[in-house]
Amino acid sequence: MAVSSALALFFSAGCSRNKFSVTFALPEGVNAAYAISYYASDSKRGFIVETAVQVQKGAGKTELRGVNPTLLTISVGGYRIFAFARGGNDITISSKEADPYSWDISGNKINEQWSEWRQKNRQILSRGNATEINKAVGDYVKSNPSDPLATLLLTTRYDRREDPEGFNKLWKTLKGDALKEEWISLAGAPDLITLAPRPVADFSKPLEFVVKSRGNGADTIRTGEKTVVVYCWRGHDDGRKESIDSLKRLRKAHPDSADFVIVDICFDSDSITWATPLGRDSLRHTVRAWTPLAENDSIAILLGVTRTPAFLTIPPIKSALKSAPRSSSKSASK
Repeated sequence: MAVSSALALFFSAGCSRNKFSVTFALPEGVNAAYAISYYASDSKRGFIVETAVQVQKGAGKTELRGVNPTLLTISVGGYRIFAFARGGNDITISSKEADPYSWDISGNKINEQWSEWRQKNRQILSRGNATEINKAVGDYVKSNPSDPLATLLLTTRYDRREDPEGFNKLWKTLKGDALKEEWISLAGAPDLITLAPRPVADFSKPLEFVVKSRGNGADTIRTGEKTVVVYCWRGHDDGRKESIDSLKRLRKAHPDSADFVIVDICFDSDSITWATPLGRDSLRHTVRAWTPLAENDSIAILLGVTRTPAFLTIPPIKSALKSAPRSSSKSASK
């Protein structure tokens, strides 16, 4: 079933508890398109939903569907604002200023608490300094270790690459409601339930994983019978151009994409940040993939990726070459 058809079936249930609204009430001078992405799921399936709300003269509204509680990522320019939503919520985003860090987001207690924290730390967030933001998150967690918002701030705003030790120390202070699996899973961090060390990837046996990809919508990647090269990246990573050039040289040296698979996976949470450079880097016969859950995605966990940039070369397995029937991934046709 195509993704679009599956989405249509998924959203056809149509009762009030399976939808929520987002209304913008900003200054009259605000005219902008706000991208909204979130993970919509029920007990059987889930999808990344991406949409946009056109705000004109400060006003705009959209109605969204989803069965389970979810986190919204609202993006415009260089801003990323998070909001919590569950079926039946009427979420209003209001402010007397255009600055998203000034927003009051209503609809539930989490959003109200989050708005208060965001406004209190507005200047710190605006500067974008990871050390300062980590401290602001840490201050909240230390004062509110049982609060679900502490979990959400840690998993969405704390820069683990900047200070992994600090993150681990703060995580171990959480207790009570903050440690409920629903909040940890909501933030796309199921590996943090026990804060267990990430296992070392085992490439001695064939692996299979599905990535959201440009063009096909999804691609299945299989290791074992052929060499698979995986490059994980973010838009702000140093040396991305050099990395892309390396992949081009690899593809030139191994032109058969059925026998030598190259996959690049963007870890940015914003799909626009993923898609923008793809057209101009002229990388061909490559699976161009994206995972907004980044290091917390099951693919990253399977491959043992803990940060970007990351290069993995997974060679063929001799036993797989002897025993497995010949197969090829969808990327061979690209």
